Amino acid sequence: MLGSDADHRPHRACAATLALELLAEKKIEEALARGELERLPGAGHPLAPDDGALVPEDLRMIYRILRNAGFVPPEVEARGTTSPRSSGC
Repeated sequence: MLGSDADHRPHRACAATLALELLAEKKIEEALARGELERLPGAGHPLAPDDGALVPEDLRMIYRILRNAGFVPPEVEARGTTSPRSSGC
């Protein structure tokens, strides 16, 4: 269907990512309005560098979710080496 509107629709994964980003932004704005993000530990200091810099941008969110859930990829587990974050730090 060349030239149809279907060619211009965002890819399903992109649409899902956009929806998640919009939801996250809304939740953050609501928390800010309620004052829930004031005086958090580390406020005013730069964030620690994330090891996600070498992960392709379209995979960073899912990698972070998996890491925060304690998932260790089989190839890393087989080597017996994990980052401190994968152990729940």
